Amino acid sequence: MATVKHSPSKKINRLINYCEKRAELTSSHLLIAEDRKSVQQQMKLTRELFNKNDGVEGHHFIQSFKPGEVTPEQANELGLELAKKMHPNREAIIYTHTDKDHIHNHIVLNSPDIEQGKKLSVTRKHYYDWQRANDRLCRERGLSIVEEKQKREKVTLPEYHLMAKGKMPYKEHLRQALDRAKEIATSLQELKIYVKEKFSIDSKMQKGKVYFKTPEMERFISGNRLGDNYTKEVLERELERNAKEYERRVQQLRDERKQRAILPDQREQQLQQSRLSTDDELASSRSKRNEQPNQSSERTSQRTREQVRRITEGTPKEPHANQQQLQSDASLHVEAREHNRTDEPRKTNVVQDINDASRTSNRFPKKTRKASRENDYGIER
Repeated sequence: MATVKHSPSKKINRLINYCEKRAELTSSHLLIAEDRKSVQQQMKLTRELFNKNDGVEGHHFIQSFKPGEVTPEQANELGLELAKKMHPNREAIIYTHTDKDHIHNHIVLNSPDIEQGKKLSVTRKHYYDWQRANDRLCRERGLSIVEEKQKREKVTLPEYHLMAKGKMPYKEHLRQALDRAKEIATSLQELKIYVKEKFSIDSKMQKGKVYFKTPEMERFISGNRLGDNYTKEVLERELERNAKEYERRVQQLRDERKQRAILPDQREQQLQQSRLSTDDELASSRSKRNEQPNQSSERTSQRTREQVRRITEGTPKEPHANQQQLQSDASLHVEAREHNRTDEPRKTNVVQDINDASRTSNRFPKKTRKASRENDYGIER
């Protein structure tokens, strides 16, 4: 369990001398060095700068931990974090001692603020703030804390007689009404309106206290007389917690509504993407299927264009292999005939002779009908 104690110091140099002698670890905040003389000199210069050498020179906080819960390094880190959180603009040095059964920190704060020069005045409220901040840090790290003991609610003699008769005392009636209102209200004004509408309980604020009165009561009674859980400070703290929880819940509902509003659009986008993907798949499959027919159609179209070009330009078709052989033989025959011709040359057209030779070569004998054979009886088979 972690506890915090406080004491002001008018001789801060003596305090630093004592803390440094037994310190195992040392850390500082807003100090140039951590040795004793440098710390004392820097804090003194800060006090002289703002003319704060009289009276309280510094403050001494002792932060103690349960034996075996933390190591010296962890304890020193917690002390430094606590000093930075509570007084970020004041010079501080933390000494960790292990000379006792429990590990504890000595936190020494310089009195003036380095920005405004105001001296620190530790009140009861400030001391409680240190305790709550220390408890919060310990909870975050899973360390034990000191639980405050709740005072027992006093029962007066008239209340005791009413309870013996089976009746509810007016104080108990107020407690139950306030407990129900604390679960719903988020401020003292809402609490007053709620108890007035639901239970006809009047309330007022006077001298920093809150007072309540039922229709059966003649006078107002303060919340302090109802118990520690019904004072003005406690009620404000619980109602503030309700307000934060309410804001968190409202923000959560807004986020959920935004998500619901966005969901249909996201679904449409997903559907469009799925449609596009299916269309792409269909197009790719069709292209694969039509790839071979398209190639054949391209080939046929190419042939058609070639034939048209030949007809228009008058280019002859490429002859077959047998036809080429025949044309070569015909050309040789023509050359031999020209070589053996008489003195009077006869004009011949070589191209015409080649074409004639090709025509004669392409003529094959017609198939003749087989002669019918007759059997011995004169009947054709």
